[in-house]
Amino acid sequence: MIRFESHFLKRFILLLIFLFLTSDGVAIAAFEERLYSTRAAALGGAYAALMNNHSAIFGNPSSLGFNDNRRLNLLYGRSFGLKELANSGISVPFNFEFGNIEIGLSRFGFSLYHEDIVSIGVGKRILNNAAVGLALRYLSTGISGYGSAATIGVDIGFSMKINPKLNLGVSAKNVNAPKLSKSEDSLARSLRVGASFAIEDNVSLIAEYHTEENQIAVYRIGSEIEILNNQYLRFGITSNPSSFSMGFGIELNRIDLNYSFNTHQYLDASQFFSLGYIF
Repeated sequence: MIRFESHFLKRFILLLIFLFLTSDGVAIAAFEERLYSTRAAALGGAYAALMNNHSAIFGNPSSLGFNDNRRLNLLYGRSFGLKELANSGISVPFNFEFGNIEIGLSRFGFSLYHEDIVSIGVGKRILNNAAVGLALRYLSTGISGYGSAATIGVDIGFSMKINPKLNLGVSAKNVNAPKLSKSEDSLARSLRVGASFAIEDNVSLIAEYHTEENQIAVYRIGSEIEILNNQYLRFGITSNPSSFSMGFGIELNRIDLNYSFNTHQYLDASQFFSLGYIF
């Protein structure tokens, strides 16, 4: 009986939160930044400077300019261990002479409340060592019995390989200040500035500064270690709120499997899984 009451209370509180987030005048709280890259999640959420990020459409679109292979990616995760806060996504890249394109679909939430995003992005090298990117995102949200709202967000990015060991990346979300229907406020704009440094041939350090409107800045640091050929261990830490993450990645022939475990300063841990297929 105690378990039932605790279970019911937790979901009742979630519903109240979702009602608040999607009510008129506070819609800016919807579509906050969420992770749809298991690799980035294991690195403390740092992705701006990842050049070979195979879920670039959910992160820095300019890194698409450096993705020359085609990889179908599927992701599923639960934030804070709750199925009501599930993240799921799929992305597919295409390579063309004028640049690389990626299409992505993602969903957050459950039957009472959900956020859906349809994304299309393009990344192109402008020099041998630099790339720019642009992503258009159709953002729609709905709550059972209360209707729905939608808008279009624009993201941009820039990536550069300074030398064989050092990469820089900048990513900005919602640069067009999109507004959900009936809302006077814009969705929050954010900026990520990151660097990736190869300490050794098999060890990389990733650092990132993340700022969002009306929020305290967040610092992220991660490390990726290739312990065997195409087998990786990953670790990360994040500030505000402080959290620790870890995970692994294994690539076997055409299959790519990734997992991450993310703690939280106040809430239960989150876990993410992803499966990739190179075609």
